[in-house]
Amino acid sequence: MTQQMLHNYFALKPTWRFPWWVTALFVLAGCSLCSSISTMAAGSSQSGSGAGAAGFFILLLAIGFAVAGGYLAYNPIRKYNSRDTITDATFDRWVDWQQEEVFKKRGCDRLGLDYNRIGLLPPDPNAQVVRAPITLRGFHRAPYLIPSSAQDNFIIGEWRTGPDNITRFRRNVYIWFFPRDRKLATYTSVNDAVQPNESSDQTQEYFYQAVSGITTSQKRLDGIRTQGIGSTLAISATEFTLRIENGDQISTPADIVEGHLKTRPSGMEEAVRSLRSLLDDTKLAQLGGAGQGYPSGFPGPQPGYAPGGYPSGGYPGAGYPSGGGYNPGAPGAGYPGGGYAPPQPGYMPGQPAPYPAPYPMPNTPPVGYPLAEPPTYPDAPSAQPPQTPDAGTHS
Repeated sequence: MTQQMLHNYFALKPTWRFPWWVTALFVLAGCSLCSSISTMAAGSSQSGSGAGAAGFFILLLAIGFAVAGGYLAYNPIRKYNSRDTITDATFDRWVDWQQEEVFKKRGCDRLGLDYNRIGLLPPDPNAQVVRAPITLRGFHRAPYLIPSSAQDNFIIGEWRTGPDNITRFRRNVYIWFFPRDRKLATYTSVNDAVQPNESSDQTQEYFYQAVSGITTSQKRLDGIRTQGIGSTLAISATEFTLRIENGDQISTPADIVEGHLKTRPSGMEEAVRSLRSLLDDTKLAQLGGAGQGYPSGFPGPQPGYAPGGYPSGGYPGAGYPSGGGYNPGAPGAGYPGGGYAPPQPGYMPGQPAPYPAPYPMPNTPPVGYPLAEPPTYPDAPSAQPPQTPDAGTHS
C-alpha cells in the first residue's frame, strides 16, 4: 500500500466546476442567438443579414468553448473515478496491522520492554508484565482538509463512509497499557494516515496508587465538514479518559453515537473492564487485602519483586500496617506497631509488658520470657538413716 493510495482513499468526490470564462461564453452565445433571430425576423436588409451571420458565428464559437469548458469541468471527476485506491476491507486490515504490529512494538521500544517477551506472564521468570497488555483504538478530528495535487484537483477529507455504512477516520489514536509489577506503563500514538509528518506519540508511567480513576463520557466534537471547506460539523462520541492524581490524563474519543454514523469496534468496553479489574486488585492489595499484593494472576513474590502485600518498593513487610510513619526499625510482620520494646529485668510471663520504644534491640530475649535462664543449683546431700546395733548380737 502506497501513500498515494491512502490519499486517494480519503479523497472527496468532486463536482462539476465550470470555469468563469465558460459561463461568460454561454451568456455571450445567448445574446448572439437572440440578436440573430431578431435580425432575421426584421427584414432582408444587407446590414441585417451581416449582423445575423456574425451572431451565428459567435454562437458557434461560444458552443465550442462551452464544450471545452465542460470537458475541463468534468476532468477532476474523471481522474477521481480512475484513481488508484484501496477497498474498505484493505484499509481495515492496515489499521489493525498498525495497532498490533507497528505501534505495539514501538511502545515496547519506548518503554524499554522486549517485544518478543511481552506475551510471557508470571510465573515465567522472563515475564515483564503481570497481565496481558490492554489496548483500545480511538480517533481525532482533522484540523483541516488537504488539497490534493493540481492535476488531480480534489480534496482529501477527514473520514470516509463506505457502502457498509461504517465511518473510517484518517487520524487514528492507538493506546497501549502494559501492566508492570509496580507501575502502569502506557503508550499513546496519534497517526494521520494521509499526513505521516503530523503523527505524534508519547509514553507515560504511573504508580498504581497514583491512578485516580477511569471515566467514559459523551462529548460533542467540532471538525471540518467534509463536503465544504471552512464550515464545521459537530458529531457526538463516547470519550475514554484515564485520570491521574497530578492532573494528567490519557483520553481519546472512541465510539460515535450519532444515529447515522457508526465505527468499527474500538475495544473501549473491554479495556475499561480490564483496567478497572487491574486497579481494584492492586489497590486492595495495598490495603493489606487478599491477592498476595499483586494484580490477580500474579502468583506471589518472585525474585526481584516486592514482598507479598505490597506491589511497590519502600513499603513495610507483609502484615505491617501500610499507613504513614513507617520506620525500618519498627517490628517485623506479626508484631504491633510502635510503642513496644524488649522485656525489662524482672519481667515474668503474664506480666503487662513495660514497652517503651524502640523494638527490637540486639541481644534481648524473645517476648514473654525472662531476661536470662533461671539459675541452677547443686543437688542437696541425701539424708542417711542412723546406724543401729544388730538385735541378735550380745556382748
